[in-house]
This record gives sequence, C-alpha cells and structure tokens, in this order.
Amino acid sequence: MIRRTVLVVIALVLFKSTAFAGAAEKQESLSTIGTILLAEGVIAMNSGLAANYPREWGWSMTIVSPLCLGTESEELHPFVGFSLCLGVGQYNVQVLSKDQYSTRDVFEKNFVLMNGLLGLAYIGGQILEYFDSPEELSFSPSEDKGLLLSYSRSF
Repeated sequence: MIRRTVLVVIALVLFKSTAFAGAAEKQESLSTIGTILLAEGVIAMNSGLAANYPREWGWSMTIVSPLCLGTESEELHPFVGFSLCLGVGQYNVQVLSKDQYSTRDVFEKNFVLMNGLLGLAYIGGQILEYFDSPEELSFSPSEDKGLLLSYSRSF
C-alpha cells in the first residue's frame, strides 16, 4: 500500500512539474535545449516508473488526468494533457501490465509512446498556427481505419 501511495505521489510530481514551473511567477524562460532536456528527463522518469509498476502507474495517470484540465499553457490545449495522461495510463493498465512484456520492453514502449504523442501535439500546434483559421484544417476517419488530414480554402 505504501508503495502505491509513493508511486502516485512521485508520478504526480514528475508529470506536473512543468505545469507548476509555468504557473510560477515569470522567471527566466528555459532555452529550447533546456526545455527539451527537462521534457526528456520527465518522460524517462515516468517510463522508468511505468516499467517497474505498469498497472499502478497506469491507474495513477488515469486518476491524475483530470488535473491536466486545469493547466494553462500557450503551447498545448488542456485537453491534450488530459488525453495524454488518460491514454498512456490506460495503455499501461490494459496492455503493458500483462506478463508478456519485460521491464525493458515496457520502458521502451512508454518512452517511444510519450515522445511520439508530445511530438505529434507540438507538430499539430505548429500546423494550426500556420493556417489562418483552424476550420480550414480537418481530420476525418479514412476507410483503412486511419485519419485523413484535409485542408479546404475558398477563393
């Protein structure tokens, strides 16, 4: 029981550290390299926790996910953090908590997944900033169970 409590507290602190840093009074902003290193460090620590306790870490991320709705960021919408926490948490609970994956496999899968999701969120934000209005850009399901990105513009 103590292990789970400690795990929840550590996961909360590690995942929310960037949000608390941004909520503090304006201080010197980190350089781009510093921001990337901080994000990679948080991802690596969370992947390490998930590798050792995939089920407990997954449930802690699921429980913490509503707190992500309260974050304010110029770069990411609050629903991005919410869906990332919820999705990664449930992926660990439903898929990676099985006995078929080694600790190393769970670490690698989480590390790649979190980097990929944050990268996609960043690229998506950059694409939406490029266009005048988000209504011109849309995602729709395709026939092969994928997503189709379309851009429409009236002249």
